[in-house]
Amino acid sequence: MAGRIESVGQFREGMIGRPLLEIWRDIKAPSKDEKASMVKTLAVKDHESHPAVFNGGMAGMPLDQFAAVYSGEAGAQGLELGHWTQNLSNGVALDWSKLSTDPAYAERVNQIVIDNGMPKGIIALSSHLLGQVVSDAVLHDGHQAILSPNIWGKTKVDENGIVTNKRQQNELRTRAKKELIKGLQVAVNLGLPALKGFTGSRSWNREAYSFPPHSKQQYMREMQLFRDDWMPLLDEFAARNLKFAKEIHPTEQAFDPMTFLYTMLALESREEYGVNFDPSHTVHQQGYTPEEALTIYILLARLYAVHVKDSSVNPNGKAGKYQAGQPFGSPQNGWDFKTPGRGDVKWYELAKTLHANGIHKLPLPIEWEENGRMPVEGVKEAVDVIKRDMLWTYNAADFQEGMESSSK
Repeated sequence: MAGRIESVGQFREGMIGRPLLEIWRDIKAPSKDEKASMVKTLAVKDHESHPAVFNGGMAGMPLDQFAAVYSGEAGAQGLELGHWTQNLSNGVALDWSKLSTDPAYAERVNQIVIDNGMPKGIIALSSHLLGQVVSDAVLHDGHQAILSPNIWGKTKVDENGIVTNKRQQNELRTRAKKELIKGLQVAVNLGLPALKGFTGSRSWNREAYSFPPHSKQQYMREMQLFRDDWMPLLDEFAARNLKFAKEIHPTEQAFDPMTFLYTMLALESREEYGVNFDPSHTVHQQGYTPEEALTIYILLARLYAVHVKDSSVNPNGKAGKYQAGQPFGSPQNGWDFKTPGRGDVKWYELAKTLHANGIHKLPLPIEWEENGRMPVEGVKEAVDVIKRDMLWTYNAADFQEGMESSSK
């Protein structure tokens, strides 16, 4: 590969619209140290691969109760903790400020998870909702719905639900960034190598479909804003020797392999910036198979975490790719989230891709979402899929070698 692109100025000189393979050649080949760092980041606390569960959509349940239920009834061995979790146990709040300043308190919280049946403890921390505010071009009442009152503060929306006051926009972004930085210290105190999250997007509404016309110059201005948002935050990651596992997801600045390459170049290929790979979003957005997308992130040495989540596409001629105002799970959508094993993701093939690239240890946290089913039942089914399709011993030898040696 050619020399590394070092500045947005160079990035501005024609990245947009170029073929993927040309852009690929402009990215410096990862060093052995970068590849080793990726493998170490994935192997959280050097645990063997195991099924875990993300409490993100179920964070209303007290943490001790969640660990007991999803280990005892579903078989999860570790917990991915959502930064919006409020309760440690019934009547006892989870103190995020103390988590960020008191390593002993963080260890006690981790031990509570272990004592309630999850032997691996807390294996990941996610700050998706805070990150979304950082770069979203338009802030609105939808953000209020996902943020805690202390972050939203006194922010006002107009009659259309939009935050139009520039000072309030900036103050809201600043509070979200400060809380995100607090999350970095929580990750350190929990002994984690990375923080998962979203970034929001300065240009999603024009990236998804370019009409009215979206010029390269406009996209470059938006990418510059994205860079201004995240370069200082990546400095905070670097200061704590942490990685940012940014989830590739609709409505984000990076929502597929191509746009991840754009953002990677805009952020000067910083090692702190990598990927939380969720194959469900590769399926329903189409364009790449999960195996192809995963391979790209591995070859870039930027795969830092995963989610076990599934979806299926239903091109029946009556529903579209986009939601058109419909809720998740609506039959008017052309796709749906499914319990892992019930959708279009080929989990065995993803496991083969990981093993073939030297990745043999990583937690496999289930982000369970499927309308019409009970969560514990769905997570248990997903744990069984992980055990069957992903937790097998890799053998680097060609099976034919055994045949040939036995014939001698």
